[in-house]
Amino acid sequence: GLREKLRRLRARSITSPNVGGGTGSRLRNAPAGAASSEALFRRHIEDMQQSVEELQYQLRRARASEADIRSSLAARSSALRTVLRLGALAELRLPQCGPIRMPNAADAERDALRAAVQEQLQWNLQLRRASGHIAGAAE
Repeated sequence: GLREKLRRLRARSITSPNVGGGTGSRLRNAPAGAASSEALFRRHIEDMQQSVEELQYQLRRARASEADIRSSLAARSSALRTVLRLGALAELRLPQCGPIRMPNAADAERDALRAAVQEQLQWNLQLRRASGHIAGAAE
């Protein structure tokens, strides 16, 4: 039965070992068309493996670029917030005489930030209206 077939296959592989992945004797004993189709198939597999390696490399580069962009965006956002805040609170800065700095009043700071936000919202509305007119004219 099955054990006998396994013994015969094992004995056959011991008496005539295949070197190079087990297809050498098949290629030598196969007709020319089968050998060339198997060689073509192997070439196709190698090409696909190379494509996979290239795509994995590109994916690693894209992930690294994405991480760099996210880091840069976070740093720029933080810097922009700082600049906008300093600009909004510029009028509250008192001239400093000596080493002691006088803190800004919380209400004055809040009012200055509120005014800056309202001004920015008005600019956004004007830009939106202007882009609406441009989009309407283009249609």
